[in-house]
Amino acid sequence: MSKLQKAQELAARGFKVFLLKENAKTPLKPGKFLDQATSNKDIIDLLWTKYPNANIGIATGEDLTVIDVDTLQHGGENGSESLKNYEITNGLLNDTFTVQTPTGGKHIYYVTNNECKNATGLLPGVDIRGTGGYVVAPGSIINGKEYKIVKDVPIAKPNYAVETLLKKCKTPKVETDPFAELEKGYSNNLVQEGNRTSYLVGQVGQLCDGTKSINTIENMIRVLNEQNLEVPLTEDELVKEVFPAIERFKKHKEKAIKKESLKDPKEVKLVSVDSIKKEFVKWLVPGYIPEGTITVIGGDGGLGKTTLWCNIASAISNGTNSILQEDNDYIYPNGNVFYFSGEDDTARVLRDKLESNNANLSNIFTIPLDDETFSDIAIGSELLEGIIEKHRPKLVIFDPIQQFIKGTDMTKRNDMVRQFGAVDLVG
Repeated sequence: MSKLQKAQELAARGFKVFLLKENAKTPLKPGKFLDQATSNKDIIDLLWTKYPNANIGIATGEDLTVIDVDTLQHGGENGSESLKNYEITNGLLNDTFTVQTPTGGKHIYYVTNNECKNATGLLPGVDIRGTGGYVVAPGSIINGKEYKIVKDVPIAKPNYAVETLLKKCKTPKVETDPFAELEKGYSNNLVQEGNRTSYLVGQVGQLCDGTKSINTIENMIRVLNEQNLEVPLTEDELVKEVFPAIERFKKHKEKAIKKESLKDPKEVKLVSVDSIKKEFVKWLVPGYIPEGTITVIGGDGGLGKTTLWCNIASAISNGTNSILQEDNDYIYPNGNVFYFSGEDDTARVLRDKLESNNANLSNIFTIPLDDETFSDIAIGSELLEGIIEKHRPKLVIFDPIQQFIKGTDMTKRNDMVRQFGAVDLVG
């Protein structure tokens, strides 16, 4: 059966479907999949005739919630085992339409009256796809392995056990930007083609800490390969391109330990602080933002972070003081400002905020959300560094920053330190 036929069959069941990339889990057009999801036969014919090998996504939300059960989560947690332990205490989940993923996980479908939002880690290895989210549909294929229907029964309403599990993700926050919900799901965090081998080799380096066997490290890399990559590497590619790094890292670690153990404390050179030449900070925004550094504006939603950075950007664009500065004799820097915003539209929101701060708009530059290049902008990428090197702006703004950190687990401190430590700052 062709992908077109499978998409039509899913639509006939009442699902709203949309295009995913061929042999991948991510939307063909990121940020627009909710608008494109449809059960209209004619539209589906047009879409899959144009992209006959595209995988199929099913939009969740409205009256559909899917429990996503992974075989192994990043820390080695087994979602199926977590669910079994949950059922011992809370009762069995009632039978409903169920799909098996290529890695042995499950997508369990329920009708929930638009009450559930996306959530991760409800149980170890168990996530929820609800309002604003999606799942990969049966009939889709990753590296030759198919998502298959394993319980072909009508989608059921949750029983008490399911309701109890889902209660943590009830009453969703209303999202005006579909791209923000996409970011909360797994798709925007998946490592893209071109970075897959380097990402996995980097993970090998983290895992070679002297506490794990080679077999354990290989199995953990297989899990990361399936869970974190948009298109997982094949087993043959892992064996040829990734696993050899295990031996290299282990030998390097052993040499480092031996070298460190040979250091003589008498040979360690200490210097007094008075011999270190003092360097004075050159400020972009005096007292707040030094030149050539990374500065984070943090706070809860709704506090006005966007309003603040628009004020700062405006000040830099016309060489005046920002709201953070006193009006004194300081000569304020003047130059170009770049911003990349995945939350607010320039025409409807940001231009008005900049104009209200008397910005020199001719000195402020962005890439529109609907430009295909926007999705390629990532902190530490050669593309972004090339843009900055060519145009040498005074200030570059990312809003929100997590949208532009790709291939990195933001919950891991060492990953974040490594991510920003690799960034070349332009003064």
